[in-house]
Amino acid sequence: MNLPRLSFVFLLLVLIFIKASESLAQTESVPREAYPPAIEDNSFLIEEAYNQEPRVVQHISSFIFDMGSDRDVEYDFTQEWPLGSQQHQLSYTLPIALASNTHGAGVGNVLLNYRYQLLEPSSWMACAPRISLVIPTTVQDFHPELGTPGLQVNVAASKRLSLAWVTHANLGMTWLPRVRQVLFSGSTKTESLTSYNAGVSFVFLLAQQHNVMLECVFNRVNDLDTSGDLLRSNQWTVNPGYRHAIDIGNLQIVPGIAVPITFRPDETTAAIFIYLSFEHPF
Repeated sequence: MNLPRLSFVFLLLVLIFIKASESLAQTESVPREAYPPAIEDNSFLIEEAYNQEPRVVQHISSFIFDMGSDRDVEYDFTQEWPLGSQQHQLSYTLPIALASNTHGAGVGNVLLNYRYQLLEPSSWMACAPRISLVIPTTVQDFHPELGTPGLQVNVAASKRLSLAWVTHANLGMTWLPRVRQVLFSGSTKTESLTSYNAGVSFVFLLAQQHNVMLECVFNRVNDLDTSGDLLRSNQWTVNPGYRHAIDIGNLQIVPGIAVPITFRPDETTAAIFIYLSFEHPF
């Protein structure tokens, strides 16, 4: 299936679910200010449009255990800080491959992130665009896509639809200029690579501290092989999950678990996703 068809199917599914969610919201007739607090910035594969509150820091850890043929194990650590106010946020993401048959163990591309709160959560919809600097941590000749600096942009939108439903949506791209691949012939080829991502999630608030989630993510990745050919791959990930908040004084701990299922043209794989967040004032 080509990219236009995939994009059309993705948008169609999003529109169908949003329409159904709006109908549900109309039946509850609860004013926005009457909504009770809920877990907000603790999604798994989707980015929410909520910046950190002033003087509140968040530490996020996630483990992914791939149950496919590669048997990859990855650990990601993200730390988010407000920059003066909730309107500005700085963060970094450190991915570590603990076991990988494709790239081997080691540190992946580090992301240094700035996110701007364009629309506040109190608006009709929260919106927060992000720009990230991609910092390579390995030698380009061995892993071209991991050894090239670049830029990533993402726009996150979030909306509390009703007393029981919250939805988030993402749209973004990653640009890696001058990726250099060593060919079988011994020569090199240099090309700029651009990848795209889109996603949507729906969160059902079972209770203030208990949420059931469904995330859907689409990725289109471009890469170079050792023959110098441009490889384009599309993949869908459906990620059902559960999260729970534990409040201890001013500290909020949110553990979560999910089972991401990824669909590619040549295979379908499943994984186990474990999430743990600590959020507290400083």
